[in-house]
Amino acid sequence: MQSTLLPHPRTAPFLLAALGVGIAGDLLIPSDLWRTGFALWMAGVALVAIGLRVRADRERTALILGAGIAAAGLAWRDAEMLLPIDLLSTLCMGALVAWHGTGRRLSELTVVQSARAAVIGVVTLATGAPAALRDGAERSAARAELVRRLRAVAIGIVLAIPPLALVAGLLSESDQRFEAYIVALHRLLTTTAAQHLLTTACIAWLALGWLRSATRDRVSTIVPEVRSPGLPFLTVSVGLGGLVALLALYLTTQAQALFGGADHLLATVGLTPAEYARRGFFEMVVASGVVVATLVMAEWVLQDDATARRRFGVIGGVLVIEVAALLLSAVARMRLYIGEFGLTEDRVLAVAIMALVAAALVVVLTTVPRGQSARFAPRMLGVTIGWVALLNVVDPEGIVVRTNLTRAADGGTFDVAYHATLSGDAVAVLAKEAGRLPAPTCAALSTALAAHWAKRMAESSGDWRSEGVSSRRARAWYAAGATLPCRAEGAAQ
Repeated sequence: MQSTLLPHPRTAPFLLAALGVGIAGDLLIPSDLWRTGFALWMAGVALVAIGLRVRADRERTALILGAGIAAAGLAWRDAEMLLPIDLLSTLCMGALVAWHGTGRRLSELTVVQSARAAVIGVVTLATGAPAALRDGAERSAARAELVRRLRAVAIGIVLAIPPLALVAGLLSESDQRFEAYIVALHRLLTTTAAQHLLTTACIAWLALGWLRSATRDRVSTIVPEVRSPGLPFLTVSVGLGGLVALLALYLTTQAQALFGGADHLLATVGLTPAEYARRGFFEMVVASGVVVATLVMAEWVLQDDATARRRFGVIGGVLVIEVAALLLSAVARMRLYIGEFGLTEDRVLAVAIMALVAAALVVVLTTVPRGQSARFAPRMLGVTIGWVALLNVVDPEGIVVRTNLTRAADGGTFDVAYHATLSGDAVAVLAKEAGRLPAPTCAALSTALAAHWAKRMAESSGDWRSEGVSSRRARAWYAAGATLPCRAEGAAQ
């Protein structure tokens, strides 16, 4: 008998799981904003992947769980600054799962492999489904029986449509509630069925490829390995030496600005200390991150030679010290900045990024100059995971509100318009602590906050899948009257 192709029995669970994930994605992921629905879907995908694992692997299981847990921040916080961070961290964990599926271990993770993992993640989602189907193909003569059964089911569906339609039409005439169900079903099939089917198919396609990488021991990929070019130290030292000189020059000007005082700044650049801090802080933080990334990449492209590594350790140590001084200067600027202008989401994010750069600096200092560069990426992965988790725990908007309330209580200004447009995270704090504001300011804030949330409620679909815990609490606050605990006019401070 002629042999034909038939999916391997192990393929069936993957196909059913991918279909289930696709249906769940169509039901849970809204089109406007990925919050609770997406977080629940990711948790389900993680559980499905763990359930399909062929062989237990602690690292892979931890990464899969990490992808599901990373999405939890989307369902918890409402701050706009956390949305891209939480979503990106979820995607990065998913990419690491796909990279791990190629047979790699976390101990082999490098900066270059991290970039390669991102590419593998995209390629896996795009091309993994056909590969998953090919994995389970084998020669068999049973395809004729499968085709016969599928043909019988298809003929049965065609023959069943007329009597089902006739009976449904007659029964709908006899009961209005049943008629409403039939009308709703007809509307679903004629107006949105195609959209749901397409969404389900797309998500299932993406999920099948990712589940293949998440559950198989070793999956081949078309993404090539990238090896170090092995450049001599003389080549690498040109850029690093230039950075050393540039940072030394910049830090000299910083010392003049910080120790010269306000008169020096007004005389040289025409700015007050606060205005000077406002102008350059963000650039300093980004520059620090670029220098750290350059140092790590320089170590990777360097040739594997003891003398070259020793010289690199010296110049790398100098750069680390200079970047540390740059971060200290940025901290000094931020203190002036907040003291004069208060705190905002952008400034909290800048401080958070500065903390991440400082942590990266510590990791670099304890690995790269000591010839332990292989430990940098795994340690940095752990630091970054902790950084994202901490951002969600500390509630950045809560910090903004409490800091600015304290400034206002001490006689500082309070930007009512800005605070009224913050997310549900801020509402939770304002609803408890706005009474610390002067009565007129608190009353103005209460009016502006209620107006903002009235507009947001009118524009929102009210879909629970698009919201998080904080936004639902803010909705409850609005429904309860949208009032703040303001003191009466003329009350004692």
